[in-house]
Amino acid sequence: MIHSDSRYAVDVIRNGTRGTSNFLTRDFILHLWKRAREAHDIRIVLVRGHNKDVGNELVDKCAGGGADMDDEAACLGRGR
Repeated sequence: MIHSDSRYAVDVIRNGTRGTSNFLTRDFILHLWKRAREAHDIRIVLVRGHNKDVGNELVDKCAGGGADMDDEAACLGRGR
C-alpha cells in the first residue's frame, strides 16, 4: 500500500489526465506505476499532508532539499 499526499500523483494513477502542461511528470508517474504493478500487488491511497502522520512527516523530512547528512542517515535507518 502506497500512501501519498500528492493529489496530482494519485489522480494521475487512478484516473489518468487529459492535461498536457505536466505531461513529462504524468508520463513518468504512469511508467513507474505500470512497472511496479507488473512486479507487485500494490494500491495507492491519498493521505492528508502535514497532518502529523509519522510516516508522512518522515518522508517529507527525507525529501526536503535542506536535509543534512545526519537527517539523511536517519531517513535511511542508519541512526547516528
